[in-house]
Amino acid sequence: MTKKSNPIKHVEFSPTDYYQPQVNRGGKSTPLKEVTEEFRSNLISSLDEVNQLLHVGKKTIGLDVCTAIVELESNATAKSHRPTDVFNDFTCPFFGDVGYGRLLIQVSSQGIIELKKKIQNTYTKSGIKALSAVKRITQYEAPVTKSQDRNSALIVRLFRFSDPALNEAIDTNFELILRELGCDWQKHRSR
Repeated sequence: MTKKSNPIKHVEFSPTDYYQPQVNRGGKSTPLKEVTEEFRSNLISSLDEVNQLLHVGKKTIGLDVCTAIVELESNATAKSHRPTDVFNDFTCPFFGDVGYGRLLIQVSSQGIIELKKKIQNTYTKSGIKALSAVKRITQYEAPVTKSQDRNSALIVRLFRFSDPALNEAIDTNFELILRELGCDWQKHRSR
């Protein structure tokens, strides 16, 4: 049996190996669909429903925050199509997702007011492109699954927003509600 030698070869790069193609950031500015006044009106109506949930939360736990889902059009799932011209730190920013093309936004009273203005008054190319990527906005409903075993624990995972003070307030209020309801609970670190 012969041993074949496979020496390591060092290949020098030539100037043509360093060619960097021009990057077209953000994709085309062509809208993915027509953004009609009716579409804008439907988005604003859906935000009114989310706003009702926000007020319930404010009344119940005293925090001005809730979560909604922005569902993207099927042809708008590339990162370059993410509608950040509309959903941003001045309105309702993205902070996660719940599956393919379904992004979570952090909703506050001021954010929802600014978002409605943005939807109603955006007529720039980039703004219309951003709106055209949106299919609909819906309330977020947390999935709670109970085990068939009555003795098993119920696990509740709270959202982590990008604001540590808000996260701490949510945790504190949640724990207060559990105490008021007389629930046995323990805090568990997530993995």
